[in-house]
Amino acid sequence: MIYFLSVILMSVLLSGCHHEDETEPQTPSSLVFRVSANPAPNDATDLDEPVIFTGNDVLWFNETTNEIRFKNNMSEKQKITSSPYQRILFYIGDEYLFSAQIIVSDIHSRIYSSLVFFYDPIENRFYIQDGYPKMSDYYNDPDEQKIRDENMKKIGNEWNKFINQLKQEDRCKK
Repeated sequence: MIYFLSVILMSVLLSGCHHEDETEPQTPSSLVFRVSANPAPNDATDLDEPVIFTGNDVLWFNETTNEIRFKNNMSEKQKITSSPYQRILFYIGDEYLFSAQIIVSDIHSRIYSSLVFFYDPIENRFYIQDGYPKMSDYYNDPDEQKIRDENMKKIGNEWNKFINQLKQEDRCKK
C-alpha cells in the first residue's frame, strides 16, 4: 500500500513538471528558412528556393551559445542531413537577411570564415556559428578570427534584425 501511494504521489508531482526551455512560443513567426544547393553565398536570392522550416518550428535561440533549438530536433536533423542542400537562407517574410553554410558533422577539415549552420550529431544540437571550426583552446587563430569578425560585420544589420525578430516572437534567450 505504501509503495502504491508513493507511486501515485510521484506521478502527481512529476506530471506538473516541465522544462522551462521547452515551452513553445505562442507568437506566430515571420521567420522563414530556405535552402539552396549553391555552396557559395549569393546576394541575388530567389524566393523559389524550398522552405526547410519556419520560425514556428523554433523553440528558442540562445544569444550566448548561438544554439537554435527546434520543437523536434530529430525531425529537423533528418531534413538537413538527408538533403542535397549546401546553404540555409534566412528570411523575415520575403526579406532576405543572410545565409549560412550547412555543416552536419564535426569531421570537416576545411575552415569556413563565414556563418555556418552547424549540427552536432553527438549532442543533437544546432548552432549558428560565425565560422567553422569554432574558436576554442584547440583552434585559436587571430588572423582567422579577424576575417570572421569582418564577415559578421558585413551582415551585422541583418543579424540584428534576425535577433530582434526572435525577441519579438519570444524565441530568444540569453
